[in-house]
Amino acid sequence: MCRERNTAREDGRRYAPEILDNLLLRYEEPSSMVRWDSPLFTVPWTDDDVPADDIWKAVSEGNVKPPNAGTQAVRRAF
Repeated sequence: MCRERNTAREDGRRYAPEILDNLLLRYEEPSSMVRWDSPLFTVPWTDDDVPADDIWKAVSEGNVKPPNAGTQAVRRAF
C-alpha cells in the first residue's frame, strides 16, 4: 500500500524507491506495551470510522507519565 501511494504521488514529494525500501526496513510495529506508543490507536487503511475525538483528547490533554532513568537529563561533572 505504501509503495502504491508513493508511486501515485504527483506533488513532487515522491520517495525514490531505494529510500522508501530503506524506510520500510526501519519500520517498527507499534506496541501498546511500550511507553512511547501509549496510547495506541489502531486505524486500518480501510476504516472510515477514525476515533478523531479520542485521538485529539490524547494529544491535547494527554496522560503525562513521570520521567524514568532513560528520559532524565544527566548532570555532567565539570
